[in-house]
Amino acid sequence: EKLRETLVSMRDLSAHEKHEIQKLTKDLEEKVTELGRRTKDNEKLASQVDEMEQTISDLQEQVDAALGAEEMVENLTTKCLDLEDRVAALIEEKMDLEALHDINEEMQENAREIELELREELDMSAARVRELQRDKETMQELVAD
Repeated sequence: EKLRETLVSMRDLSAHEKHEIQKLTKDLEEKVTELGRRTKDNEKLASQVDEMEQTISDLQEQVDAALGAEEMVENLTTKCLDLEDRVAALIEEKMDLEALHDINEEMQENAREIELELREELDMSAARVRELQRDKETMQELVAD
């Protein structure tokens, strides 16, 4: 009977261990499945990290290019403003030169008018001198007679 009890006890222990083994096997299979799922998730996340790092790199290049373009725009704006100032100065200088040209033409016209008046006066004076000289000669002839 002791043998029977030992045998029953061994059978119960064996059944309990078998049950434990099945339970552990089931837990292990769940853990393996969970590990596989997490491995896939990890690979997926690693792929996303690579894509995001590439995106960050691309965006950084775009930012660098934008900063370069912004600097170029600032330089061109400065040059444009300088050229606008220069154009304004040249326009003002042109207006001054045109005014001087008009004054010069006016002065030349006045000089021509004065020259004509002086020539006319000179001609009149010369005619008067000739007339006076004739009168003088006439008087001298009268005095000589």
